[in-house]
This record gives sequence, structure tokens and C-alpha cells, in this order.
Amino acid sequence: MNVGLTRSRHVLTGLKPKLEELGLSVQWQPLVETTTIIDSSTHEQAARLLSCDWLVFPSRSAVRAWVQLGLATSPGPNGGAAPGPSSGAAHDVSLLRFAAVGLGTAEELGSAGLRPHLVGDGDAESTADALLEMTRQGDHVGLAQGDRARSTLAVALRTQGREVSAVTVYRTETTEWHGPPAKVTVLASPSAVEAFGRALLARTIPVAVGPVTAGAVRRMGSVPTVAAAPYAPEVALAVTGAAHEASLETVVS
Repeated sequence: MNVGLTRSRHVLTGLKPKLEELGLSVQWQPLVETTTIIDSSTHEQAARLLSCDWLVFPSRSAVRAWVQLGLATSPGPNGGAAPGPSSGAAHDVSLLRFAAVGLGTAEELGSAGLRPHLVGDGDAESTADALLEMTRQGDHVGLAQGDRARSTLAVALRTQGREVSAVTVYRTETTEWHGPPAKVTVLASPSAVEAFGRALLARTIPVAVGPVTAGAVRRMGSVPTVAAAPYAPEVALAVTGAAHEASLETVVS
């Protein structure tokens, strides 16, 4: 059974060897790559987010961009952020709290030495609900995001009286899948789903990493198998389930 991986180079790095251990043939074509926007304007805008009450990261890429910009790369005395050497922040940011939209982003924050105070269920809606419970009207929430970020989180917070500042810290670039699709294909983001396309989705069994990606697959007219968590073991389990389904379909046909 062949499995297609569309992940970027930094996501689910242990998945390919895990699948190969299970005897599956893996074809990896990264459809999504992100690039940190490193210029003085972006750095200045991002550094201002250090004055917020909360700083929200919607993806692993946002965390990596934040670190590459040299901002808040070590924990402060209360588990908040201590400004990096190039941030130029004169205010006390030790009480800044971090929120991650999902478990994968929380893991990336931990790898950067930053402790998430809030972890959503992998989607903007659940993260907004959790933030609204932990904040008050007038609190300032910063969003470090990509150029394809949805407005769902910011709108939900602003509607309930939170002040929101969003800064684009990375760009997302996509490419097409070359050749026929694998029997099972793993998709880790809505951008990957868009790049893969409706026609190829109809010719594979999609495995979605997270509810947001699953929603993107459904909007393309396909029904995904959804991994229980954004980690290699859980995704591999979802892939084996999808592969079993594909085997049954082959026998029936």
C-alpha cells in the first residue's frame, strides 16, 4: 500500500519512518512551505505584541517565525516571555501569556522554551472560547500569524470586547502534487488541501491532521479519516485504518 505525504519539512518529521516500519510505501511531496518575513517593519510590529496580555500562535510556523525574528525566546520569571536580545522592548513582558491553537503548536512552543498557558482543540473557535473565559473586556490579545490566516479568531475576540492586534510574520507558498496520487494521502493543513485539489482528492483516501484540515477536505467533496492528534503515532494509526479501508474496497471491487 502506498501513502502520500504532503507535509512541509518541519511538520510530523517522524511520520515517514513510522509508516515505513509498518510496511507501507511512502511518497513524500511537500506541498506547503513557509517563510519567515524578516525585515525591520515586521520585526517592529511583532515586537509591539510583547506589550499584550496574551500572545496567540495559530500554527507551528508562527512559533518558528517568532523565534527566527529573535523575539521572546526564553521564559520569564513567571513562565511568561523574556524579550530576546534584538526585541528592543523596554516594558516588562514577564506576565505575557501564551496560547496555542492546538497540541502541535503547543509542542512547538515548548521546544522554543515557552510554556503555553492555554491550548485550544486545534481550531480557532475553541481557542477563542477558551480565551474569552480567561480574559476580560479590554484585555489586549496579540496574534502572530501567516499571510493566509483566517479572521475567525480575531473577529470572535473583538466581538466580545477584547483588543486584538494581528501581525503577519510568515508567508505560505504551495506547489502542486506531481503524478498520480497515492492510495492514501496525509494532509496537514487547509493550504495543503487546496494545493492538492479536488480532482486528486477524489482519487485517494484522505487522512486529515486536525479538524480544520478535515473541514477543508469536506468542502472539497471528500470524506476524510481524521487523526486523533497531530503526532506521528496517531497519524500513523489513522493511516493504517484508511489503508485497511482501501484494502477492503479493493477486495469488494
